[in-house]
Amino acid sequence: MVNTFQFSQMLGCTLSHAGATLEDTLELIEYAKDHQFYSVIGPRCFVPLMVEKLRGSDTLVGAGCCFPAGHDPTEIKASYAKYLVEQGAKEIDMVLNIGYLKGKMYREASRDINTVKQAIGPTIPLKCIIETPVLSNQEIREASCLLIDTKADYIKTATGLSGNTTLSHIKLISDEVRGRIPIKAAGGIRDKDTVYKMKELGVSRFGISFNNAKKIIQSLEE
Repeated sequence: MVNTFQFSQMLGCTLSHAGATLEDTLELIEYAKDHQFYSVIGPRCFVPLMVEKLRGSDTLVGAGCCFPAGHDPTEIKASYAKYLVEQGAKEIDMVLNIGYLKGKMYREASRDINTVKQAIGPTIPLKCIIETPVLSNQEIREASCLLIDTKADYIKTATGLSGNTTLSHIKLISDEVRGRIPIKAAGGIRDKDTVYKMKELGVSRFGISFNNAKKIIQSLEE
């Protein structure tokens, strides 16, 4: 079980749908401050604004990099991630090159991750998204093992753009990593019961859309 504050402190609240506006972003910022969210990820064009509006609060600004499939050239990924950090982002969520993983190009996939981490520096957490909904069980295991041997700081399950993360996905990852890298769950997490169950399986951070986060908080406060 978790209370509202504990949930907020595990939450990276996202506003990433195509129609997200400046007004939506400002609403997210105020809600995040009021509920002491750990971090927020909004439209990347508004990163400097979010940083300014959240200055002095306990909420960090994160940024997504190379959604949805991670196919950008490594050097572009690294440059983009570095730019977002220079704009004030304190966390980077990058997508693993899914094609590299599925093609068993593990050396290239590792270089992709490590190059981005080198670009953003040791003090900025790098969360690498493996996109579990498009992977087989064996590929989830392979991705989990791959990340343990890279400089990624977290393994993140999904972008939420290709399907939902399931409890089975979390169990596969948790059994494979055995606490060697923290797990961030994201993608279709819509209720407090799922949060409880995933936390029990070893999840320490959650990426949840603004609308779903508000619904979960409301249910926790009832």
